[in-house]
Amino acid sequence: MMRNLLQNLFLAMEVKLVFDAPPEHIRTLSSSRRLFNSFCKLVTENCYSQHEVKFYADRLCITPYYLSRITARITKATPKQLIDWQIVMEIKHLLISTDLSIKEIANRFHFDSSSYLGRYFRRHTGMTPTEFRKK
Repeated sequence: MMRNLLQNLFLAMEVKLVFDAPPEHIRTLSSSRRLFNSFCKLVTENCYSQHEVKFYADRLCITPYYLSRITARITKATPKQLIDWQIVMEIKHLLISTDLSIKEIANRFHFDSSSYLGRYFRRHTGMTPTEFRKK
């Protein structure tokens, strides 16, 4: 969990620096790296409501296939894995830091039901949200 949080922190810092720094102070990034950074920023901003790769590819004006090639080259992971990792990290954060019910968390992430959230979370972590919260 710490590794994912640190990875998200460093990606967010890089995105912030790239978008805010004067052009003469940063070296030129490849177009695929810029797209990857934009993808990470979009995932961070939209993971509560958007879980599908097509949404992010459309927002970047590229195909899902091209997005998967970029993410595989940079992280050795698929765009869906990166989206799911972000969603799971956000759910873990809410389970640890709030008293929101599983149903309320499911609603925040636009899951159809709390049982679907439970299956999704268990598939990615090996435990249910309730087990994770108790642990």
